[in-house]
Amino acid sequence: VGKYFVPFDMVGYENGVPAISMKFSDVKLNPAISNNLFNKPGKAG
Repeated sequence: VGKYFVPFDMVGYENGVPAISMKFSDVKLNPAISNNLFNKPGKAG
């Protein structure tokens, strides 16, 4: 899928909204979302 693919066990949250539900293009363009997703450890369900 590319550089910004996020597996479902690494869901991050931005303002209480699951970031996995956002478009990957939005994730790439929004540093706040990017940081929230990729700088936190993932949780295994």
